[in-house]
Amino acid sequence: MVVLDNKYVVRKIDPSTPRRVSPPRRPPKRRRRPLPLGLIAAVVLVVVIVIVLVIVFTRGNGGEEGDASSLVSQTSSLGEAVSSQPADSATPSPEPEPEEPLPDQEHPDGEPDTYDAMVVVEGAGYGVYKFSEEDTNSYIKLVCDAEETLPESATLYNMIVPTALDVLLTEDYITEQEIDSSDQRKAIEDYIYPSIQNLNGEVKTVSLFDSLRKHCDDYIYYNTDPSWTQLGAYYAYVEFCAAAGLDAVPLDDFEEKSYSGYLGGYYSLSGDVNMTYNTDTVRAYVSSANSSLSFTGQDGSEQSGWPVIQDGDAYDSTYLSLIFIAGDQPYAEITNSDLDDDSACVVVKDSYGNVFVPFLLNHYQHVYVVDYRYYSGSVPNLVDETGATDVILLNGIRATSDEDSISSLSDVF
Repeated sequence: MVVLDNKYVVRKIDPSTPRRVSPPRRPPKRRRRPLPLGLIAAVVLVVVIVIVLVIVFTRGNGGEEGDASSLVSQTSSLGEAVSSQPADSATPSPEPEPEEPLPDQEHPDGEPDTYDAMVVVEGAGYGVYKFSEEDTNSYIKLVCDAEETLPESATLYNMIVPTALDVLLTEDYITEQEIDSSDQRKAIEDYIYPSIQNLNGEVKTVSLFDSLRKHCDDYIYYNTDPSWTQLGAYYAYVEFCAAAGLDAVPLDDFEEKSYSGYLGGYYSLSGDVNMTYNTDTVRAYVSSANSSLSFTGQDGSEQSGWPVIQDGDAYDSTYLSLIFIAGDQPYAEITNSDLDDDSACVVVKDSYGNVFVPFLLNHYQHVYVVDYRYYSGSVPNLVDETGATDVILLNGIRATSDEDSISSLSDVF
């Protein structure tokens, strides 16, 4: 979106020079005495009050009470209305609470090594993002159209996950090192989400960037893998709960398990030796709910009775990411036997959803999970058959500018 600054030109008009006139041939008429300045001021004040009252009561007719408090000032250049405050309000506006300072982002000393869709800096990988207006517009339209295909009883939530680059590294470093990546916050917050809201206000967009940025000093992204950690997903879960009117379960209520030595997809892609000295620890937050997982594999096989989060001790360190909901399966069902209210949601996700989904079983008896890259069914039909009231579309930001990802999403909706 482009915001243009309005420029106003004020033309100053100088008074004309008084004309010289000949001396009067007749005695001049007696001049009237000027009105007292106080009387002039009083008249002007009365006129101004009358005009203000006319404006107030004329614009106030559309409000519930028709008073000055219903007025709205002119919109700003960003199209956001700025509400006016009556001058004679008895209750002063509360002072805004000072925001807590954001933690410092990293500004590494080393230079980045560039690989396909990523850079490696001092043994840590960061995904780059390339904004494409054409593909992004297709994604926006897809999300808006997807909401219309769902039953009226279902709400669609859209959650876009940024890569670690803009969340963890300073903008100065990205600029100084000339890392070829688009501004992710602007893409999500200033382009994608406002566009979705303008086209279809029924879609609930859940902003994640600022929440993750506030926790950039936490272990929210892996060093050696494109995905976020489950702690990062927890902060997103909190944002979702706020949007959905749910009470997020405190992190302390989960049992934490840790597995060290993980080398993920970034290491497989780059083979960067520095990553072997910067391996990841996979931390899992396990709910105490009595739950089980069933899924259909990519080969069509069906499995049941699995834990939502597996015990990582039995896994080779290279495959530790698979402990969450059995990895990237086309379709999965999670049942929380502690609930009997038939509550249900559908999650349409890519790999970012694997660590996010386990938090949802605390709120739904049934959680249905679709990986849009491999699923061959119809999400609207699934929602209709299961009676799911919430549909969560969660994907990484790069999917919003990727033609293949958008095509796969379109296939399931």
